[in-house]
Amino acid sequence: MADERPVPAYGEYAPEGWEWKPDEGSAAQRDEGSLAAEDQHPGRLSGVPHNLGARGSGSQAAPPAQRDPAVGAQSSSAVDDPHSYRASAPGSQPQAPRPRSGDRVVTIVLLVLGACGALYSAMSLYQMPGSFELMAAALQVDGFVLPESVRTLGMVGALLVFAVYALNLIYSLQRLRRGKLTFWVPLVAGAVAFIIVFACSAFAASQMPELTRELADPTAMSRILEYVSQTGTAP
Repeated sequence: MADERPVPAYGEYAPEGWEWKPDEGSAAQRDEGSLAAEDQHPGRLSGVPHNLGARGSGSQAAPPAQRDPAVGAQSSSAVDDPHSYRASAPGSQPQAPRPRSGDRVVTIVLLVLGACGALYSAMSLYQMPGSFELMAAALQVDGFVLPESVRTLGMVGALLVFAVYALNLIYSLQRLRRGKLTFWVPLVAGAVAFIIVFACSAFAASQMPELTRELADPTAMSRILEYVSQTGTAP
């Protein structure tokens, strides 16, 4: 006959006062077995079934030699960088500078004109002593002697004009590569070069007061032009 009683639970039919105590020998054997399993499988945690999380009861994890190295590298990089899965913010990517075609054309034209102007201004400062000597001869200034400071001033002024244009060219090209507004750079450089030429000429004229008095005469310009037409030279 089939037993109609319910399946007994642990300790339900045990005698009164009885409690289960593990045998010391069997516990030691179990500990030794777990330590041996850890030595054979160092990556396995003790007390955790080796097939935990497997798809089937008989399935085993793939050996390291059969794993895809690309997948392993991707997973390791994802572990190292916890924010790698997140998409970048909309404004975090650097935006490329907008092209300024009009500014580029104007800047190039100003740079070409500036090169011509810098060359002319530098040559004028370098030849400034000869020009003053020619004007003194045309105005027939008695006892005119050109100071040596005028020659030095002309050379220094010419070098300053070339230096201003070189800095203007370098800075303008850098701004054009970065896509920034650049047309004002040659204009500022031209203004600085004009100030250098004017200052050098005014300081040189102040070193020759006798020539300055003759140039203040209203007929000075007509006398210079007449002298140039006769001799065929230009100041």
